[in-house]
Amino acid sequence: IVLWIITPLVLTLLAFPYLAPHLLGGTSTKGATNMQTEQAVLKVEGMTCGSCTIHVRESLTHVDGVQDATVTLDPPEAMVSYDPAKTSVQSLEQATAKAGYPSSLEPKH
Repeated sequence: IVLWIITPLVLTLLAFPYLAPHLLGGTSTKGATNMQTEQAVLKVEGMTCGSCTIHVRESLTHVDGVQDATVTLDPPEAMVSYDPAKTSVQSLEQATAKAGYPSSLEPKH
């Protein structure tokens, strides 16, 4: 009988990370679906480990208007999707600098 109770509990816990965004109403669009989206690639200085990338990502995603941020260590950059009506590249650079990682806009190739 204990096995019948434990098995569904374990399966639910294993599936939770995949189901949580749907069950809790989380989406990756953060707001209205008709907003403009721009992409910026920032060259980030001073990152030396995986924890640094997490700090930079958190600093960027807390900026109003940022929809998504992907931060990599090699190359040391942040790819940011944002709503230009709510924020600017300068605000993104200020957010990373405030977290201790100065950044600058990468020129488009």
